[in-house]
Amino acid sequence: MKRYNMKKNLFVALVSVLAFAVAFAQTEQEENRTGVSETYERLTGIPKPPVAGTTIEFSYSPKGTALEGMDNLVALVYMYNNYRWQLGDVALVKDGSLWRGKFDIPEDCAFMAMQFQSTWSQFAQEKDNNDNKGYLYVISDGQGQPLPGGELAWGLMRRPSASLGIAGYFNEGYNEIERDALYFWYQKELQRNQDKADRFFGTMMNIVQQQTGDRFPEAAEMFFSIFSKQGQPSEKNYIVMENIYRSSLKNVQKADSIHQLILAAYPDGWTVRRKAFDDVYKSGKDFHQNMMAVLKKYPVADSEKLDSYQPFIYYNAVRAIATDFFTGQYDQKDFIDIIPQYDFKTLAEVYRSTVSPFHTKKAVKDELNYPIGKVLIAEMIKKVEDKSYVEETYLSPGQSDFLARTILDEHLGNFADILLCMNKPAEALKYIGMISAERRYVVPEVNETHIKALRQTKNKKKVEGVFKSALVANAVTPEMMDMLKADYVKKKKSEEGFDEYVNSMKSKEEAEAMKAEISKRLIKVPYTAFSLPDMDGRYVHSADWAGKVVVLDFWASWCFPCKNSFPGMQMAVDRFKDDPNVHFYFIDTMERGDGYEAKAKEYMEQKGFTFNVLFDSKSDTSKQESNSVVFSQMNEINHSMAIPRKMVLKDGYVRYTEEGYGGSPSKLADEVTYVIEMLKAEK
Repeated sequence: MKRYNMKKNLFVALVSVLAFAVAFAQTEQEENRTGVSETYERLTGIPKPPVAGTTIEFSYSPKGTALEGMDNLVALVYMYNNYRWQLGDVALVKDGSLWRGKFDIPEDCAFMAMQFQSTWSQFAQEKDNNDNKGYLYVISDGQGQPLPGGELAWGLMRRPSASLGIAGYFNEGYNEIERDALYFWYQKELQRNQDKADRFFGTMMNIVQQQTGDRFPEAAEMFFSIFSKQGQPSEKNYIVMENIYRSSLKNVQKADSIHQLILAAYPDGWTVRRKAFDDVYKSGKDFHQNMMAVLKKYPVADSEKLDSYQPFIYYNAVRAIATDFFTGQYDQKDFIDIIPQYDFKTLAEVYRSTVSPFHTKKAVKDELNYPIGKVLIAEMIKKVEDKSYVEETYLSPGQSDFLARTILDEHLGNFADILLCMNKPAEALKYIGMISAERRYVVPEVNETHIKALRQTKNKKKVEGVFKSALVANAVTPEMMDMLKADYVKKKKSEEGFDEYVNSMKSKEEAEAMKAEISKRLIKVPYTAFSLPDMDGRYVHSADWAGKVVVLDFWASWCFPCKNSFPGMQMAVDRFKDDPNVHFYFIDTMERGDGYEAKAKEYMEQKGFTFNVLFDSKSDTSKQESNSVVFSQMNEINHSMAIPRKMVLKDGYVRYTEEGYGGSPSKLADEVTYVIEMLKAEK
């Protein structure tokens, strides 16, 4: 089969398209800035220019940046390798005031951009991208010439609005190059590497579309006409053509024609496989059997070799059928047999969407959860470093490992609880022991499982150590606190001194840090007075709260984080149950339909929560709108309608407000307690 060679007549197409384009505003300026000899004050040791296939050793100084004084630093390395964006990383080593690292530049790397941050997390708050100017390098071939892709990447990277570079690398306010300048670098790339244009065909057409605007249909037809005469395009480039005809040119007939051409030209290609999956979804008939048949016909290992492979297709398909194997209708062995085919990311999602919630919500008996859960956990342990979260520039290899390890730890804790509930405490302890040391005691529910398993295996000596570790992490459930109190009373013959005992085991540094943060966030904003009914129909008036500290918790029956926070709020309520100057009210808001009042009362009685529940009001009771008048009024202060929302009031003012739930009952109770104590201490 003749491969797609775009060199012949390509320059004619380039010149023709240039006739559509506007004049270059930055050409002369761009000619003098090639990216080959960029230097940076904070980043030293990198050759000018860096050479592909070599190892660079560099030093980084965080002085004057948000990273100064951090305990750990990581370098992310964004690369343009063979016309594809990819992401690498370096764990830096501290050397005095500097941080040092090594990086092996791939042989096909044409461009790289570096960014420094404080953790492996993709959500790291503190980053350095050279004050929004970037640490950018065009890579040399060793003879002083840029590698294929280098000039194109140099343009793509510096025009973020084109959405063809690294999303999120530059911050708001970045002074990007003009559209004409990007087109200039595209032109340079094409002139230098015409024989490789099929590798960046999709990027090329995107640039041409942005440059030619309303005349893109003419430009596209011209390109396609010339390229179609150069030999058969790759399936990936055929797909680009089909998508352009379908989405940009709105020529459905032509798009369908190309689609049929792809099916015929690549009978075992990705388009044929994707169509098989789509047909199952569209039909809906015998979904389970048909999807299993497609997965068997097109094993994921074969599809991964294709240039146009899209991992999410298998990810979604496996997740879609997984639930069926927990109903008792299908043989779980059929699913267990295919589990080893899939990567960590897919298996972790299957566990998250089936085994974990089925156990937590008691939706499926643990005897049904256990067989699949055990195999999923075993395969995830094997594949935790398979880098399956690395997709172009979404996550680096190190970030993928960090995320996978975090998710595995979460699932290990859940599976341990399944084992405990199945009266397998020794096996539960085995899986808890597999949780990373730094995260073993940070999840309250896992700590509770840990202590119960130790007690059931008569391993009481280790119980106190787990309690101490959990208290240091401030990750304690109400039931754990009750167990700890029972042990204390049994030993001391009295509850006296228990609170002091608990506080002595908590981290004083964390407590002081939390108090300092709360103190900084105290506000004093007036709110509109209101009156709302409680569960017995009696009205509570905010005007009666003079001299009181009042905690409001806005929640809804459909809000799982709201309900998850209730055990921690109950701990806070219990701490102040005998204080007449502290009141708690749980305001049920944003409910729709009828009967939510009775359901709320039933829920509180079932769970044993001793909450004073109020019901938010409607502006017009004749309409089917949610009850959110008071919470909407509070939006002027909160600037968000998200729940759960805790607000602390005193003497007609909102003094503290916090959205969400962090996951630890004891930490939430401490947060609320510290706010109350600060406000009570005011004169």
